[in-house]
Amino acid sequence: MVPLLSRGLAERETSIKRKAAVIIDNMCKLVEDPQVVAPFLGKLLPGLKNNFATIADPEAREVTLKALKTLRRVGNVGEDDVLPEISHAGDVSTTLGVIKELLEPEKVAPRFTIVVEYIAAIAANLIDERIIDQQTWFTHVTPYMTIFLHEKTAKEILDDFRKRAVDNIPVGPNFQDEEDEGEDLCNCEFSLAYGAKILLNKTQLRLKRGRRYGLCGPNGAGKSTLMRSIANGQVDGFPTQDECRTVYVEHDIDNTHSDMSVLDFVYSGNVGTKDVITSKLKEFGFSDEMIEMPIASLSGGWKMKLALARAVLKDADILLLDEPTNHLDTVNVEWLVNYLNTCGITSVIVSHDSGFLDKVCQYIIHYEGLKLRKYKGNLSEFVQKCPTAQSYYELGASDLEFQFPTPGYLEGVKTKQKAIVKVSNMTFQYPGTTKPQVSDVTFQVFSILKDCKINDNDAEAMNNIFKMRGTPRRVAGIHSRRKFKNTYEYECSFLLGENIGMKSERWVPMMSVDNAWLPRGELIESHSKMVAEIDMKEALASGQFRALTRKEIELHCAMLGLDSELVSHSRIRGLSGGQKVKLVLAACTWQRPHLIVLDEPTNYLDRDSLGALSKALKAFEGGVIIITHSAEFTKNLTDEVWAVKDGKMTPSGHNWVAGQGAGPRIEKKEEEGDKFDAMGNKINSGKKKSKLSSAELRKKKKERMKKKKEMGDEYVSSDEDF
Repeated sequence: MVPLLSRGLAERETSIKRKAAVIIDNMCKLVEDPQVVAPFLGKLLPGLKNNFATIADPEAREVTLKALKTLRRVGNVGEDDVLPEISHAGDVSTTLGVIKELLEPEKVAPRFTIVVEYIAAIAANLIDERIIDQQTWFTHVTPYMTIFLHEKTAKEILDDFRKRAVDNIPVGPNFQDEEDEGEDLCNCEFSLAYGAKILLNKTQLRLKRGRRYGLCGPNGAGKSTLMRSIANGQVDGFPTQDECRTVYVEHDIDNTHSDMSVLDFVYSGNVGTKDVITSKLKEFGFSDEMIEMPIASLSGGWKMKLALARAVLKDADILLLDEPTNHLDTVNVEWLVNYLNTCGITSVIVSHDSGFLDKVCQYIIHYEGLKLRKYKGNLSEFVQKCPTAQSYYELGASDLEFQFPTPGYLEGVKTKQKAIVKVSNMTFQYPGTTKPQVSDVTFQVFSILKDCKINDNDAEAMNNIFKMRGTPRRVAGIHSRRKFKNTYEYECSFLLGENIGMKSERWVPMMSVDNAWLPRGELIESHSKMVAEIDMKEALASGQFRALTRKEIELHCAMLGLDSELVSHSRIRGLSGGQKVKLVLAACTWQRPHLIVLDEPTNYLDRDSLGALSKALKAFEGGVIIITHSAEFTKNLTDEVWAVKDGKMTPSGHNWVAGQGAGPRIEKKEEEGDKFDAMGNKINSGKKKSKLSSAELRKKKKERMKKKKEMGDEYVSSDEDF
């Protein structure tokens, strides 16, 4: 591989150089011993350094830097890129010298030289493979040494030979498995990858009956992928479904089953009779009415309880729970804690709810350097043993930072207390239910999302004729927009109709002085496409639209924790749940919204990302509505609380006002820097001239007269003179 990679680093095309850097980065992550990389550092390190200094593409240069850092770390490269000394412990010449020195007192006959050389070659291979246990050496080498030595003497010399040969082999850290007595359900070693990304490399997983394990790691580490791989039988050494029944409980139910009733959905899984299923569902809190309801009418929390009930009916030995607290309110979370603590089923839990993990887990399995390391105790005990994981316990300890774009200016909104959205006595009801879920809802929102809808013009807009002052006219174009009361009016140019209805009918363009301002309501029915184009231009001028270029998109996604490798070179189906949430946040904030509505934002995001999201929302200059059951996330973040209970919403902490209110004034800011359209083309927009006072006009006139008198006929006036 190294010759191919060296060739790839030296190619002219940037894409090939980038691909070579990605391969080097991935392969280095599989290496634990620096001596494995050491022989190749002299060939790969200069190529990466040269590419990092010469590649023009910023994203490819960043990928190259990442590979360069990984190679330096794995290869144990010193300061100023001083290459480490290459160990020769596995060279045949080295092992041959050691064995000859040990055999010198035995006076081995020269005819056995070829046997001694073969023994040295076997020892060199064992050293290269890092096989250092005594029994393996005895098994492979003793039969050849007994050709010229007695067995007892041969084993004594061979053990000394083994000890001296392995002195130069670096030994990595050895973590003791914190296990006590109990029945093993799984004890396997495996590697795991997703596409081209390596998730785990030669790691051990050991699970015991009746224990509860929390699986922790950052977004994208591969927690959900590991669970799916176990459930699908794709993990080497993990017991089969016949040996150990493992059930994966996902955080959502597929929409393909949305029309099935709750009872039929569980019954379709062949988990027992309908009587048994009904009894178990009632044990999980389902009423007779809910059992007959379609799944689509269930809330997210009840769907999670349904998935858990179905898993329990399969008599699972191991439950794999992926974000089980998603959509559950505090009452149902406490119910789940009690159930898991008393059911006696081995559970492996992925959750970003620190309080839930604290109450349930007996062990924490943590992703560390492509390995799974196990810690005994709950989450708080794990944080004490591993202080770098403090963000798992406290959101404020996160070093990660998110940032939302600043909202644009809204016409007519002069203070932050101006109520843009007002709702009074609203009622909501799910389809297929007998009564409303919430009723008599009243609230105000102090910001608004500007949405520019562009619809196809189905009517023949140019065939619509406006009759003004008795003259038939047709709209030729719309040129600008201005505020008019509570809506807008648009400047239109016209075509004048002559000989209407006759063969000689024609339409003549009218002068610009004949342009007229027409209200939006009059134009939108017949000229919606023209109106939408003007609205888009106005939105673009106010900064609501942005250039759809790769650089702009990568910079925007980086504000929400997505690196350019994922944004430009990965498919959405390959992203983890947390990465998909970040992508949705990036998409919904692309047009700089004034109001962000988040439904259970704590689902799927890791603890570092939750802390970053909390700080970003606090700094956001627009309005925020959060639907969540996590009091930890909203602590010191929200000004108002809208509590929903028994079908009623009760607001608290609000200070709703009529009109503009007395809050901080909002001034329209002029956009600084260059502006671009949706295709990345630069827009040349001049600044509006300020209106001069009468004194300034008199001064300008005097200056013009003075110049004319001095220059005579050579004087030519310019725009600056007026």
